Amino acid sequence: MFNDIKELRILPRNQCFYAEFIYEIEGQKVKLNSDYVLGVDPGLNNWLAAVSNVGISLIIDGKHLKSVNRWYNKQVSIIKDGKPLGFWSKRLAKITEKRNRQMRDAVNKAAKMVINHCLDNQIGVIVFGWNKEQKKESNLGKKTNQSFVSIPTAKLKERIAQLCSQYGIKFIETEECYTSKASFLDNDWLPIFGEKPVCVA
Repeated sequence: MFNDIKELRILPRNQCFYAEFIYEIEGQKVKLNSDYVLGVDPGLNNWLAAVSNVGISLIIDGKHLKSVNRWYNKQVSIIKDGKPLGFWSKRLAKITEKRNRQMRDAVNKAAKMVINHCLDNQIGVIVFGWNKEQKKESNLGKKTNQSFVSIPTAKLKERIAQLCSQYGIKFIETEECYTSKASFLDNDWLPIFGEKPVCVA
C-alpha cells in the first residue's frame, strides 16, 4: 500500500497536525444505465433531496448539521464576548477543529450514500442543481444565515463529483436560479443567471 503513495503532506491546523497521503485510485467498472438519471437538489433541513426517473428517491437530513452549527456559533459567541476583535484561544481552536471534523465526516458519508444509491439502482447520471455564489449574497435572516452559510454543500458537491469519476457515473452540474419560476409542462425556457437573455422568435 505504501508503494502506491505519490505524495505526503503534513498540514498544521488548529493546534493539530494532519498527515495527508496522496495516491492514485483506479476507476471501478460498474454496470450502469446512462438512461437512468438522478436529480439532486441541495437545501437546508433536507441537505440533499434526490429524485430519479426510475421512480426512486433519496433524502439526506440536514438538521443535525444545523444543530452542530448552532452549538458552535453559540460557543464562539460566549467565548468572544467582551474580547477584542481577532481574539483567538486554545479553546476556540479546539471547538473549531471538532466542528470541522464533524462537517468533513458528514460530507464523506452523504456523498457515499448518494453514490451507493446510484450503484444499487444502476443509475449512470447525476444532475446536481447549483447556484454560483448562492451563499455569498444570502439574506435569510441572522439565524438561518448562520446555519446555511456554514453548511459545506460545495464540498459535498465536489466529493460527489470525485466519486462519480471513480465509479464511471456521469456528473452534470446545472444552474437552477429560475427553475422554481419555470414550468416544465409548458416548455419554459431557462435563462442562465447573470447572462444576457437570448431572444427567441
